[in-house]
Amino acid sequence: MLIGVDMRALKIAVVGLAVFSAATVTGTAAEAVTLNVIGTELADSRSIPGNFNPPRAGINAINDFISQDGTRRNIRDERVLVFERNAGTSSTPNGLALSDFTGSVDVRFTFFGSEAGFRNFAGFHENGVFNEIFRNKGDWTLGRTPIGQSVTLSFGDGPNDIALGEAGLLPFVYRTFSTRRNRDYWRADAANDESQNQSRAARPLEIGFTETIFTNARGFTSTVAFFGDGTGDTDLDDLVVGIGILNASVSTVPVPPALPLLATGLVALGWLRRRRRAA
Repeated sequence: MLIGVDMRALKIAVVGLAVFSAATVTGTAAEAVTLNVIGTELADSRSIPGNFNPPRAGINAINDFISQDGTRRNIRDERVLVFERNAGTSSTPNGLALSDFTGSVDVRFTFFGSEAGFRNFAGFHENGVFNEIFRNKGDWTLGRTPIGQSVTLSFGDGPNDIALGEAGLLPFVYRTFSTRRNRDYWRADAANDESQNQSRAARPLEIGFTETIFTNARGFTSTVAFFGDGTGDTDLDDLVVGIGILNASVSTVPVPPALPLLATGLVALGWLRRRRRAA
């Protein structure tokens, strides 16, 4: 037995260190990445309008999309959080956001169709530039997007990721090209009206998201994004897009400083037990 070593006290100290370290590890566990609509006090909660009428194939695709949580749902039974504001930035962050995380998350966008006279687009902003992903009408060089087509983009803080906005807001944007305001239908225009996912819609444009955030069997979340292009029918079907988390790669949680100490303490306890038996 070692002289001057209080074995009981040493054991209590090591056990206490183990409890502290376990609590530290548990407290730093990363939370699941989810979609959520923030700033809802600035949104108008509405039922799906009776004249909501994208193509039938789009309606079927939407119903399949929102039924991922194991329950068959119909989009016409849902409610929508609609943002409509004057151009400018609200003092409160609002729109569709990803919960706080460090890493990358893949988000899949799916085109569900449009019933609109105007030429409308869905896309994202990056470094002040609009990047188109879907369009409801073609031009001389690009055709309309087929219903059901999907595009997956990576958001986060990685070198190849698209940066998120304040409070994790997705840089998602709807655009409209009104042929009534510009008769040159086939020429790319630089003055589109935008309805951004930050409640920056210049009236009468609208952007909305299903009030229910749907969860699939893997725990990933999704919503449907609606666009009103200002024609006055307020039917929210001028462009309809599904947005859902496809995969998340959250950065590894740093090892707490107490963890190496725990390992050292356990090794020391084993060594002391062997010395005590040999004494």
